Formats: sequence, C-alpha cells, structure tokens
Amino acid sequence: MSQNEQKFKFNLFQGFGLPLDYVRSEYDADYIGPLFPNALDLADVEQEGASLPIPTLRELSMLEFMNIITDKPEWHIKVRDRAMVKKWKEEVSAANNDFTEKMFGYCIQELRHNASLIPEPPALPPPIIVYDANVVKSDFAVSDSIKKELQDAMQQFEDNIPVHLRDWHPYSDEQVLDLVHPSLFPLVYGTTRILIHGTTTLDDCIQRCGEGSISFEYPRLQNAKRATSENAHKESGPTGNTTFQWLPCEVDISGDEARITSYINNLHPREKGLYKLVEKIIHASIGLWDVTLAPLSSRDGGDRYYPKRISSSADWVPKYDPDPENAPETQRPQRLPVLTPEKPEYGGGTWRVEGQLNEHIVATSIYYYSCENITASPLLFRQQVCTMDTNDSDNESDHPQNDHEWLGVLYGRDYGSGVQVIGGVDTREGRLLAFPNILQHRVQPFKLADPTKPGHRKVLALFLVDPNIKVTSTAHVPCQRKDWWQEAIMEEQISSSDDTGLARLPIELQNLVFDDVRGFPLDMDEAKALRLELMKERTANVQDMSQNETTSNLLPGFGLPLNHVPRRRDADYVAPLIPNALDFYDLEKEKASLPLTTLRELSMLHFMNQVTDKPDWHIKVRDRAIVKKWKEE
Repeated sequence: MSQNEQKFKFNLFQGFGLPLDYVRSEYDADYIGPLFPNALDLADVEQEGASLPIPTLRELSMLEFMNIITDKPEWHIKVRDRAMVKKWKEEVSAANNDFTEKMFGYCIQELRHNASLIPEPPALPPPIIVYDANVVKSDFAVSDSIKKELQDAMQQFEDNIPVHLRDWHPYSDEQVLDLVHPSLFPLVYGTTRILIHGTTTLDDCIQRCGEGSISFEYPRLQNAKRATSENAHKESGPTGNTTFQWLPCEVDISGDEARITSYINNLHPREKGLYKLVEKIIHASIGLWDVTLAPLSSRDGGDRYYPKRISSSADWVPKYDPDPENAPETQRPQRLPVLTPEKPEYGGGTWRVEGQLNEHIVATSIYYYSCENITASPLLFRQQVCTMDTNDSDNESDHPQNDHEWLGVLYGRDYGSGVQVIGGVDTREGRLLAFPNILQHRVQPFKLADPTKPGHRKVLALFLVDPNIKVTSTAHVPCQRKDWWQEAIMEEQISSSDDTGLARLPIELQNLVFDDVRGFPLDMDEAKALRLELMKERTANVQDMSQNETTSNLLPGFGLPLNHVPRRRDADYVAPLIPNALDFYDLEKEKASLPLTTLRELSMLHFMNQVTDKPDWHIKVRDRAIVKKWKEE
C-alpha cells in the first residue's frame, strides 16, 4: 500500500468504528486468521478451547523432576555422566516414593534427547519447554552484557524519578514500584482521542497530542461472536463492563531485529537507550513465543494437537519443538517488588490471567533482570483442564458410581474442580520466561535472605497481542500526558526566536497557565484516578482465579431452565446426579428406591447399631466374655 493510500485509509478498531465484540471473518479484506484461545473468553472456556488435556500426578512429577534438572548448570553434560545420573536417581527416589524406575528412565531418555539438540558454542541453547502447557524458560536468550546494560539503564531511569513522584502500585503497601505501567493513561472508550487516518511515530506522538476523534462508546459486550477456523461462530456470553483498554506499542519484526515503531505508553520517546534495550528483549522473547504459541495455532482449520507423553503402550513419548508463529504488538509493564528491613516479606499474588478480552493478550514473557537479597520464589501455574478427559476416562468404569476419590489420587484434582496446579518455575536473575494466556499464574511469596539489608526483584514483562487481530495501539492514540505535552511546548517556546509567549513568564505563571488546561491532556492525578477505576473494572470483570470456577455462572434458574441437568457431552458435566426422593423421575425408575429388607436383616442391623454405640466397642468385640454377654442379651 502506498503512503498516500495509507494516509487516507480509515482506522477501524473494536470500540472505534466497530463494535467491541466484533471479530473479523475470512470474508473481511483485512482478515488475518482465527484468534488464539484465551482463558478470559467464555466461549473458549466453555468449549474447552482454553483447556488442556489433564496430566496425571506421575506425569507432573516427571515434568517437575526434569525442570529441576534443567535448572542445574551444564545439565546437558551431566546427564551423560552415569555417576551423576545415579545420584539424581537416589535423590528423587528419597523425595518421592511414587517415582518409579520406569519414570526415571523415561525422564533421562528425554533429557538426553534434549541435550543432543543443544549446539556447540557460541550458538545459544534452545529454550526449554517446562510443562506440556508450553511454559518455556531460557537462561541464555538474553546475554549477560544486555542484562548489565538494562540494569544500568533502569537504575538511572529509576534514580531520575524524585522520591515524592515514585509510583507505588495501589494497595501494595509500597512494596511494588511501577516504573512503566499500561494502567496509566489507557484508552478510555467515549473519552480517548483516536486518529481517523494514519498513525503517529516516535518523533511526532507528542506534537500531535489532542488530534483525533473521540472513541465511540459502545454498549457493553454481550453475546459476542467469535470466528473459528471452521468459519463457524460461537457464543461468548456476557463479559461484563468494558470501559478501558491497555494501549500496546507497535513492533516491526520484518527485519533481523525487532523495531518499536510507536511510543511505549508512559515511556518517553527520548529514552532512546531504553527503547533499544526493550527491542532486544522483545527480539529474545519472539523465539520463546514461537514455542509457546505453536500448539495453540488453528490455522489449518483442524483440532489442536497436544502430543501425549504416555501412549497406549505406556512408552514415554519425547516432545519435539513446534513450528513458529510471529508476534506484532506488545504491552509492557516495568514492576519492582522492593523489600526493606521494615517490610521484609512480600506476600505474593493471586491467581490471574493477564489483561481483558478486548486487549487480546495471548502470551506473556517476563525477564528477571535483577534479583538481590531475596529468597527463591517460583512463578506458579495452574491450567483449566478438559473435564471430559476424566468423565469419559476408562478409569471411571473401575470405580463405583459417585466414588471420586480416585481423581485426587490419579490427577491431584478434587471432585468438581476444573483446574489443576501443574507446578512452578524458578524466577532467577537472567531468566526469560514465556507462557500462553490460557494459563493462570501466581507470584509466590518471598522475603529478604538477609533481613538486615534491603532487597528487590526487578522484571520487564511483555504482553503479546494476538497477531491475528488489530487493536487500537499507541500508533493511533497520540500522547495523552499533560507533563509530556507541557514540556514539549516549553522547549518549543524557549527555542523560538520570538520574544513573546510563555517563555517570558515566570515559572509560577507558566504553571498556572498549564494548570488551567483541563479535560485533556490528562495530568497524573487524573490518570491515577482512572487507574483505580480500571483496576476496579478488572476485578469485577475477570473471574476470581482464586476459586475453582472456570466457566460463566450459568445455573438452573439463572441462564438455564430450572430443570436443566448437564449431560455427559456437556463441557460442564461432572458426574451423574445423586438420586433424590423428591425427584419423580428417580422414583419412577426406582433410582431413589432400595432393595426390600427382611425383618431378620433389620434386626441384625439394629443389633450392630446398638453395639457400635458402646464405648470402646472395637476393643470389646474381641473379648469373648463380653461377646457372650451380648449374645445372652
């Protein structure tokens, strides 16, 4: 498309020219492909598009063991050392009595296969898939030199923020410091100005502040339709209020390196050194996103395939690297959990899935670029599981009706639970971690290793927007920050040769002039007030991940008929209902009836009832004299 055509092409996005629940189909000219599944999409959850095959506890134990081994230095060399392997076997057997000889052998077999894929230096080792849900880790994707550059640049950036202007995350008890966070100055439907034509650049995004038209305020998302790879549509169901959207930046990955082409929300374009470093982390993340998203791709129109590690012949099936996917837009927060001797412990987070449905975040990467004087704290993962894997399992036929204890023994999940904790990944300094947005994650608590000294963990988190949809980004929303706009105006005034204008006024009068500019652009106090509303909306919209609910609240009498009973083929089916004497169907089918008992049987039951009421009856029943007495009675 020529520059002239691009200039006059209308910008159409969800909430700006299009309904919030609009999803392009293959008949649209700008259709890219079917969307990736998302744990926030009720349609994906209810149709198990965001659910994964449920692994057994033994499988999870094997994955956890391999995760521990691949955290060791030079594991790919040690795995071929028989003495070292023997030591590992003794350690895992002592820690887990259920870890069998075959399980250990399968693990070593896969580890050796993965070790064979590691190239000779200076080539970098490939990322490691930790869990079958494609949680991916790499301690080599970002070099030590880039890590040091990022540490120095971010420390200088942090030091340049006056203490009284530091942005402590709300409700964090001044333990989480936000350096750059997308919850400040987001898109607000019905308020934010969006360019009708064209895009901004890093050079003109501040000068164009105030340009554009007010984003359309649409009715709340209800009964949204999402296109599938089979060109069908599915009900998403109510998704609650949607007033805000995080603004991602645009990234060009067509060349050898990633290149940010629109401003990072809340990171001034003059921070060119930081922009270059963030580009390097994005470039490193793409390799991990390729791995983590490949199994979720449905471009071929068929069902997604997850390789099973245990086949019907009970052999261990190695998992191989998938094909790559591309990544166009990211949103990034910089967050610093800071601990002091006065506040030596961080309590951790709650189960969460990043973003909202209208933001279309499909994957996350987190780079832990600085950790100092803190205890180990893994990032824990939990997955929504296919309940049909257990409901239709051959295992169920081996157990009596309504006996669900085997679920805990085999899978580690309770009766009625639709989620399963799959394990955690160590968050050491220098590690790059990526995972898809079909997983829930939770930051585990940590504290100061030495309680007399301060400590911290500094991370750069990147949220990947679905490459198959275009959302409103900072390319379409010029700068909304009054402080950036004010600074740019004053620089222009000072550089002007004209003796008139604001530059001639005292600083106090200049500030009064800018203070009188209200409504737009936004000052920091207004932005922080909007952030609290945004956080409140997300708390209300996103399901409480601390609970085991994985679908919308559809209940008999609330979205379902009063006489609705889940059937085996339904996604929310758990097990057959327990018979009830108030159910005429059960009475007619004699499900609520019991076999007729003779008087003698009733007498025997009555006698045993009386005996088991006696103190220490379980001891007395072995005393012949007492038993004789009971017989006489």
